[in-house]
Amino acid sequence: MKIVYVGRHNAGGNEDERHVAEALRSLGHEVITRNQAPRVVLLDDTDLLLGNHWYECDLRWFKSLPFPRAIWFWDKVWGSRDRWIREIAPLCTRFFLTDATWASAAGISTLRVLRQGAGDYGNVPGRSRHRAWPASVAHVGSLYGERVQWAKSLSDRYGGAFRAFQGIHGRDLYDFSQTVPIIVAPRFPSDDGYWSNRIYTLLGSGAFLVHPRLAALAAEYVDGVHYSGYADEREMFRVIDHFIERPKERAQIAAAGFDLTHERFTYKIRCQELLKEIQ
Repeated sequence: MKIVYVGRHNAGGNEDERHVAEALRSLGHEVITRNQAPRVVLLDDTDLLLGNHWYECDLRWFKSLPFPRAIWFWDKVWGSRDRWIREIAPLCTRFFLTDATWASAAGISTLRVLRQGAGDYGNVPGRSRHRAWPASVAHVGSLYGERVQWAKSLSDRYGGAFRAFQGIHGRDLYDFSQTVPIIVAPRFPSDDGYWSNRIYTLLGSGAFLVHPRLAALAAEYVDGVHYSGYADEREMFRVIDHFIERPKERAQIAAAGFDLTHERFTYKIRCQELLKEIQ
């Protein structure tokens, strides 16, 4: 297939667009990347137009295209995103999204739930770099909304042993996961049908992860086997306190999460699911 892929290419960060493009190419498809604009240059023999958070898309032009059109939306659906999805999703052959909670109530026939995945940075473990990330318990990612108070609670309990970091990606995240004994994921803004890509990137990097226990997540990972779950702040503290002095247990769970992620939840596997659904 010839796939024109519209996204925020070369934007840095977790490079999800690059992982998707490389995954599609590894599956034997020709991928032409385009940066987001109301309209983009297409090929005469385009087989599929794929986008992500293409808010500025010219919907009239998009609807007129004579080949399959798909959006893969990776964020929680709230605020202005709701209206945009309701406008563009019916024009898509398929509109994929990670927010199953919103999808289940939207009543739009083209919607399909498709989670994100881990990028292909290989199966070689990272190396410890304690001077770079001096912490025993850490969060990696931005702090906003309810996460601010969540992080303060962790700081109040663990003092300087807890740190929040941002901007760690790729092989650096592998090293981070080998350096920090316990990485904690916040509950906000997840729910039983939505969670961020954090669980795939961290488990796929070899982290021991303490993550909210969510109903739909049980279809992919087993609490206590691939990660350690929590329901509320009290249980989160109990889990952290339990594992902080148990490196062998942490290593066993981290290894199981790493193996399962690379076996089932990479971007290449997700792209196979995407193409199968469209075809």
